[in-house]
Amino acid sequence: MSGRGIPMASNRDDALRAGIRLAHRFKGNPPLPAPQREFARDLVIDVLPSAPQPVSSAWVRHTLAAVGTFTRWVVMDGLPLDRDVVLTEEVITRWVHVGLADRTNGTRSTYQTRLEIIRCHYRGIEWVGSRYPTIGKDDPGMPLTPQAEADLWLWSTNLRRVTWRQRVGASLALTLGCGLTRYEQGRVAREDVTRDDHGVHVTVASVRADIPPRVVTCRRSWETRLAALTLATEPGHLIASPWRTIPQTDAGFDQMFATVNRQSPPPARWNHQRLRNTWFARHLTVGTPIPVLLAAGGVTSLQTLTRLLPLLPDVDSHAAATWLRDAP
Repeated sequence: MSGRGIPMASNRDDALRAGIRLAHRFKGNPPLPAPQREFARDLVIDVLPSAPQPVSSAWVRHTLAAVGTFTRWVVMDGLPLDRDVVLTEEVITRWVHVGLADRTNGTRSTYQTRLEIIRCHYRGIEWVGSRYPTIGKDDPGMPLTPQAEADLWLWSTNLRRVTWRQRVGASLALTLGCGLTRYEQGRVAREDVTRDDHGVHVTVASVRADIPPRVVTCRRSWETRLAALTLATEPGHLIASPWRTIPQTDAGFDQMFATVNRQSPPPARWNHQRLRNTWFARHLTVGTPIPVLLAAGGVTSLQTLTRLLPLLPDVDSHAAATWLRDAP
């Protein structure tokens, strides 16, 4: 994961200098007070030699986001901005489990990995690498791991342009959270997203006039993000294009995503089909009833799910026996 992205320069030293310049532009989201911003910036600059070389813009941006979040929590927790005090296993572990309690497991793993790299660099300890696997670029249809999901969301929140952050974030939330197709996600307006005691729900209009809309409940791990995107959208405007009231063409979506991926390389390869495959795979893995899943996904044939079977994680014999035995 940490090695993904296009280097900022072909030469190691030039890439490091570019990474330092990028770090100096860091402000935080929301902006951090000057002492916190400088503390986070200097931590990232100092650890750049331990990053995959030549360093990439994606690596620098992701690490700045993680360290900025950590620094903000450290101050709120009453700790001094002192590396000897905060760069310890105890503080980092407490931050992950207390300060990030409302984040998904994948996000917490991502942030913890970045802080562990920095801690090891500062302490002069060899970092042995992440224990979370990543997906190769030759598997564009393979469902994302939870770690890759978290990496993509973190990447999307740090994209340079506001419109990029809005559209990519909405695409991730509507597809990974609700399984919507590219066509469907571009037509979801603020009024189509509702929240109640049973979760966050999206009303999805059918492409055919003779088929009524369906309502899809968002995966729990994505509902807070989708709800926040909805609240940030003006009435009558589209979640994936909050500056528009009329859907954009699929070609317009594709062009923006191609530009984003080229100029800000993502930590994991993604496309709409891979995101949707991930949504199906998550539900199949936890045992969502097939009729429920087909209806939510807007499909009527088992062929879609059959294609995913080879991509699902293996189940060991003991777990298989438990599933079979516990069936009523």
